[in-house]
This record gives sequence, structure tokens and C-alpha cells, in this order.
Amino acid sequence: EYIFSLREQRGDKPQTLNRVRRQVDRINKYIGHMKLVDIRPQHLNEMYKKLAEPGANTCGVYAAPAVDFKELLAGDSFETFASKCGVSWAVIRRLCHGQNISLKNADKVSKSLGRSDLFTVVGSGKPLSPGTIRSYHGVVSMIFGNAEKEMIVQYNPAERVTLPKMKKVRNQEAIQTDILKKILAALDKERIDFKMLVHMLIVTGCRRGEVLGLTWNDVDFDNEQIFVDKSVSYLPKKGIFCDTTKTENSRYVSIPKETVALLRRYRAWQTDQRILIGDLWQDNDLVFSKWNGTFLYPASVNIKLSEFCKRNGFPNLHPHLFRHTAASILLSNGIDVLSVSK
Repeated sequence: EYIFSLREQRGDKPQTLNRVRRQVDRINKYIGHMKLVDIRPQHLNEMYKKLAEPGANTCGVYAAPAVDFKELLAGDSFETFASKCGVSWAVIRRLCHGQNISLKNADKVSKSLGRSDLFTVVGSGKPLSPGTIRSYHGVVSMIFGNAEKEMIVQYNPAERVTLPKMKKVRNQEAIQTDILKKILAALDKERIDFKMLVHMLIVTGCRRGEVLGLTWNDVDFDNEQIFVDKSVSYLPKKGIFCDTTKTENSRYVSIPKETVALLRRYRAWQTDQRILIGDLWQDNDLVFSKWNGTFLYPASVNIKLSEFCKRNGFPNLHPHLFRHTAASILLSNGIDVLSVSK
């Protein structure tokens, strides 16, 4: 907790602190019972070996619903039922659609409802990748480095371990242009708010959270560009929040004329929706929002995109894939790497 307080004071982002906390929980299972002064490089090497064993990676292991969750809701909304279970509404929505959820969320639901027959475990765990193990090592090294600096330990044992060899980095995926054209054509059949959201992801290459953080004040119709300086995220204990971008760098992103035209149409549609909703509308000036003007859950974008792909026979797409694709298209059109990176 002391290290976390230092990192918070330093200004680390909540998402970073949340990731480190999860890693520390995992690390504590192996060496959490030992005093810092008693931990040697050997203990760390043993931990890294265990992380490299089959089953250490639980990302491929899920809980599949074994009952009809629509019946369990008994008239409750997703939000109400999710609140009872201590999970997000998106988790309950997945269960009602017969989709898998994480083991952690399944455990919360089972305990909240007092039942052990709600799920079956599917999938098999793989080893953690060398890169992920090195990420855990980075957390360990940070903690011991600080302890050494404050003279709690005589040396940093993390500096004397043998780390797994890094594998060759695989090439990032990108959507082929013929598939991209089919996606754009299929979007013409969708409601304009979803069409606009995916269109914006495609033409700007922005991160999902950056698109959700856009306000109308960030849209410069005359100069055909948007200003990106914030991002929407979600953490279980914090909820939805808006923060600076991942790199804390603001930037202008040019948009084509057809995007500007679509934005004008979409804004008119949103204005009509606001009039229909009346006093229930919360004016946050958001370009993309829930029905009442509040922030969209980032995960809802993935869910809607997955449903869109199923309806149209596309392979499963995730929002970040559009970012890779935008970079690939820019590079193929002769834009230099530095400009693309910026």
C-alpha cells in the first residue's frame, strides 16, 4: 500500500494502478507470506517458473452460464440485477445472451445468489507468455528497488534473476481493404448512432476510450478535424470516469468530408432524441453517450460490435483493430512512420 501511495502521488493513472494491484495479488500467492529481507533471487526464479507452467494463464478459462439467466432476472433490469450481484450490467447482459464471463465475475454472481449450479468452467489455461512474466517482474523489481533505496533491504534480488527469453513479436493484425468496404456498406443499414461510432473509429484510428470522450466542442466542422485530449475508462471500484489520454498528449486528427457530413446528420438526430427524452437528458455535450446523455460503458462498444459482426457474417472485430488498420492504410499511402505514430 505504501508503494501504491507513492505511485498515486507521482500521478500514475488509475488503470495502471489497477493493473499493478492485480499483479501484486498474483505475486502474493507465491511470495506474499515472506518478509522482504528473506526473499532471494532463487525465490523469484521459482515464482517465474510457476508462472510459465500450463494453467498459469487463466485468460483462456471462462465460466459458461448453466441456467437461463433471463428467468433469474424475474423482471429486474440489467442494472438492478447487476447491482445485486456486485458486477457491471454488461456482465449480466452477456449471461442473458448465453455468453461466457470471467471466473472472478462468476464467483461474485454465485456468492451473491447463494447458488453453486449457475456455471460450468470451459477452456484450459495456458502458460503466461515471457512478456507477461517480465511485466510481473517489473512490479517485483519496482517494489524491491524502492525498498533498497529506503535501506529496508541491502540489495534488490530482482536484479539477479534469470528471466525467460522474449519471443519474436508478432505482427499486428489489420483489416483488409475489401473487408473494410463491406463493413462500411453494412453500417449503412445500422442506426445512425452506432454507424457514426464505428465510422469514427475507422477514419480516425483513435482508441475506443478517446472516441467515447469526444464532446461536440472537440469537433471542428469548418476545419474538418477533431481535438483528442481525453479518454473514457471503466474500473470496477471507480466506475466510468474521464481522464487524459493514455500518453497524456492532446492532438488534432483530420477527418474526411463524408465524416463531417455524417456528423452533421448525427448531431441533428441526437438533438431530436434529446427533445423526446426531455428532462431525463443530462447535458454533458458528449458526441457518443447513453440514451440519457451520460458516458457509455467502454465494454458496450465491444458488445455492440460483436453483435454487428454476427448479424453480417464478419469475423469478430474489436475496436483496437480499427486503430491498427488506420495506421496500416496511412503507411500504405506513403505517410512516414513518425507522422503516423503522432
